[in-house]
Amino acid sequence: MGPIPHDARTDTLLVLPVQVLAWAFFILPIIRLFIFRLTGFALPPSVHVAAITFVALLYLLVSHRKFTVPLSAPIGFSLLFLPLTAYLAVGGVSNSIGAILATTWIYFLAPCCAILIGTISADRAVGCTSGRPSQTVDRWLTVSTLCVMSGIIVNVVDFALLGDSYFEVYKSFRTTAAATFAGFSLPRLAGAYFSGLDLTFAIIMLLLIQASRGRRVAWVTRFILYVSVLFTLTRNAYVILALWILISRLSNKSISRFGAVAYLLSPLLSLGVMTLLAFQSASGQLEMNAETSSVLTRLSSWVIISDAVLSNPAAGFFGLGLTQNALVPGESDIYAIDSFFWELVCYAGAVAFIAYGLLFREVRIQALRKSSTVSRIALALTALIPVAGTFNNMVGSMFSFVLFICYGLLGRFALAHQGPTGQAPDLEAPRGGLAYDSPLR
Repeated sequence: MGPIPHDARTDTLLVLPVQVLAWAFFILPIIRLFIFRLTGFALPPSVHVAAITFVALLYLLVSHRKFTVPLSAPIGFSLLFLPLTAYLAVGGVSNSIGAILATTWIYFLAPCCAILIGTISADRAVGCTSGRPSQTVDRWLTVSTLCVMSGIIVNVVDFALLGDSYFEVYKSFRTTAAATFAGFSLPRLAGAYFSGLDLTFAIIMLLLIQASRGRRVAWVTRFILYVSVLFTLTRNAYVILALWILISRLSNKSISRFGAVAYLLSPLLSLGVMTLLAFQSASGQLEMNAETSSVLTRLSSWVIISDAVLSNPAAGFFGLGLTQNALVPGESDIYAIDSFFWELVCYAGAVAFIAYGLLFREVRIQALRKSSTVSRIALALTALIPVAGTFNNMVGSMFSFVLFICYGLLGRFALAHQGPTGQAPDLEAPRGGLAYDSPLR
């Protein structure tokens, strides 16, 4: 993307969102890891994220009782609600109450909360010229980086001390299984996270925010983080890191076009990968073993999903009413969805794919209206998510949560910056939107 002139005023937009991200995705994971090593108990990461989300939103509603909701926010809510309605209509009978509540949170409530956090944070930032927002953001990003590195250090030390018993000890922590190479079992570096891919997401997010602000991370820190990605032994992590390095050198418009093409081609890419794997498996080129089992379990799941959709046209349009959290090991025919495209197909079919596509398009439109830190982060995420989603579910990921926060920030920020001549007026000039007076006191 290239560096942009750094305007400290735009960091006022990032102060609270960066604090929320620091707690939800960097500080609490390392605390969770330390507690696990001391007690053997591991609280689900989703509980951490939910708690931080609710606390942040409640704090904003209490401390900022009046705010303006840009028209982009209700558009986003509506686009998120459409596939949820299709899911409830199809899967409301077959799924358990727990699966329905979890899906409603992951696919609707959490994104809406993130949009509101971004919206109200931007509203607070409008007209704010006091304090030192750049220093505050830098401090929280430094804390986040230290947390990521601490998780990596704990991971490496445990590898060295525990040896072959590492995965048995970490079984209740729900970390990923070992990788197999040339007959050797190799541990995957995951830091304080569930998988090496999650660690890679965390690393890219830190580097992305810093690069978007025109700041460079010290070469020693960058080297350690890149080497850590290498030792995740995760193919998708390598692809995502390489893609981020590539798009970081492109212009905003180029990234926007890349993101649009990546999203539109994701069905073809998924079908192409499935066809290739099926051909290799049928011809004997791909054997079932510890090295390729994760690939073949995805393949078998995608074949079942595609057969279900092809045999029932309504399922292709409204989905199967199924999400990852509803899969029961040993009982579900689908082992794991593990694909952003197939995830949307299972959730609400073409309704979900079109709704999320329109939402991503709205993000790109808002981001291109003004070059800013938030714009660059949002555009990069719209490009990264479809590609990262080739072999992974992405709706409830860190990337998606941050994208929804950026969407809220961009909508409110645009109101304050759109002048009649196309120039950027002062921050304290909000225009349009819906005024809201919070009942919380």
